[in-house]
Amino acid sequence: MKNKTYSKCNQTNPFSQVWLTKWIEVCILGLKIHLEEEKKGMLEQISESMWYAEHDLFLVGGIHFRGRMTVVRLSDGSLWLHSPIPIDDELASEIADLGDVKHIVAPCLFHHLHFKKCAERYTGARKYGVPGFDKKRPDIKFDEFLS
Repeated sequence: MKNKTYSKCNQTNPFSQVWLTKWIEVCILGLKIHLEEEKKGMLEQISESMWYAEHDLFLVGGIHFRGRMTVVRLSDGSLWLHSPIPIDDELASEIADLGDVKHIVAPCLFHHLHFKKCAERYTGARKYGVPGFDKKRPDIKFDEFLS
């Protein structure tokens, strides 16, 4: 059943109309910024055995976060991915040039958005998460939980 009081309040309350208009403007601005930015995700070298790639994440309301994945080459030559971002074929090719991905780490409960696809791409890698991930993302099977 429709709440007539609520509908009437929204139709006559100028604050709610202004807020909605501003919210839509912010969303559109966020989308424009996202579409205009140059492509991110290419590896940048930090040291002899460490690289990073960045990814822009836009939330509702135009909130912008910059995600960063770190790639580390371990002493055995294998790679360790920390906090995966979306990995397209071009980025995957750059990573493959560095070595085989053997470890993927989600360092906290916020780093789950791109983890599953990363794990699907690197099926032979061990998956590490923090306690609570098994409840938050039961669709991802972790090999170990960090404490």
